[in-house]
Amino acid sequence: MQTSSLEILEKNQLLPAQARAILQVMESELAARDSLLATRADLLATKADLQTEIRDLEFRLSERIHGVEIKLEAFRAELKSEIQGVVRWNFAFWVVQLGAIAGLLKLLK
Repeated sequence: MQTSSLEILEKNQLLPAQARAILQVMESELAARDSLLATRADLLATKADLQTEIRDLEFRLSERIHGVEIKLEAFRAELKSEIQGVVRWNFAFWVVQLGAIAGLLKLLK
């Protein structure tokens, strides 16, 4: 208890026992409040935990991105193969059509 606080309460016509009781209640409330406050050590521990979680998230995210890249590359290769097949069939179709048109023109002359 601070003497000045006790003196202030006693000067305002409180009995010494009442003043002491009020100060004790106030001190216990302040102590309880202070125990709820985060200390520097608490904040540093939380920061370390968050940094660890962020590193884990970054690792998992990079693994997923890598997996997507692999799937995308496989899809790209498959699509390229299919496009090449379509182009070949179209080319063959055009050659046959050109031959058919040339044959019809030859018959019509």
